[in-house]
Amino acid sequence: MKKGIIILLAMVFAISFSFAQTNQNSTTQSGHRNISNVTQNGTGNNAVQTQSGNENTADVSQDSDRNNSNITQGGNKNAATALQRSGAEFNLSVITQGGNENTALTDQKDGANSNNQARITQGGNKNDATIVQAGSDVKDNMVDINQSGLLNYATVEQLYGSVQNNDINVEQFGNENDVIVSQADNIYGSVNNINQGGNLNDTFVTQMNATGLQTNALNNITQNGHRNTTVIDQTNFVVNTTNNISQGGNDNLATVNQRSIAGTNNSVDIVQNGNRNDATVNQEIIGNAKALLVQNGNDNKATITQKRTVYAFASIEVSITQSGNNNTGVIEQVDATNSESTIIQSGNFNTFESHQTGNGNINFIDQSGNNNNAIIRQSGN
Repeated sequence: MKKGIIILLAMVFAISFSFAQTNQNSTTQSGHRNISNVTQNGTGNNAVQTQSGNENTADVSQDSDRNNSNITQGGNKNAATALQRSGAEFNLSVITQGGNENTALTDQKDGANSNNQARITQGGNKNDATIVQAGSDVKDNMVDINQSGLLNYATVEQLYGSVQNNDINVEQFGNENDVIVSQADNIYGSVNNINQGGNLNDTFVTQMNATGLQTNALNNITQNGHRNTTVIDQTNFVVNTTNNISQGGNDNLATVNQRSIAGTNNSVDIVQNGNRNDATVNQEIIGNAKALLVQNGNDNKATITQKRTVYAFASIEVSITQSGNNNTGVIEQVDATNSESTIIQSGNFNTFESHQTGNGNINFIDQSGNNNNAIIRQSGN
């Protein structure tokens, strides 16, 4: 009798273990000419495909363990691919395509790639969205792409080496917009929020760390105008840095370069409500540097450079407001500390240069007339 009980208990444990390791798949097709392919080589995976539209294709491949994939296609002629490879565990991939002729790919690759979430929602037509999260130690990331416009393109890559706790959100309500975000090597706590409500806008964000560490690098980009371009390049030791870019006008260019120990506590704010403006901010080997650049006029150009030859907590500020037209300005704060520079150009066809290299310098330029030229050099203390 005791022998029978032992055998029974052994059978129960064997059945429970087998059930816990089983992969699950559910496919529902109520439309016409839809295709669903599911491959599960890992254990404890779950895949759900729902196709109510027509001529849609859904491909799911889960080679690792304990992953979840959900694909819903209510539109027509959409293609969705969810890849969760060997070593990528506890990932969640959700793809919803209610529009037509959209393409979506979530590729969560191998090597300690844990607890990532990738969501793609495409309610518009002919959009293309790609998410790649690759190991090793790519953890706790959240990526959300929402494309309700037409002919938009979005790609997000979080690559190799301790890319952790990142939050990337891309929303494209306009048409023919492009968003490209890349994050690589020792990036911690970075957040990128991109909203493109206009048309034909481009956004490029690169956060890369070949030799250092990036922590709390926050980028907020809003493009409600048309044909605007934003480029943000953050490389090596970018810590507690905030960039806010708003482009409500048309045909504007905003460029932010933060490189080589660009931190701590640096910030860049660029507002372009006018048209055909060009704004550039460079921050290098410096801490506590703030730059504000507002272009409400048209055809203006401004460049701000804040850097040091040896890293220091500089406490410097720059403010440029160009409400007139066809103005040009250059501000350089090189090896400056506790300094401020404020420029206002409400007139037209004005130019200015400001150079600060000392300590505790302050300058103020107001060009309300036309065709004026100002040059200021402050090298003392």
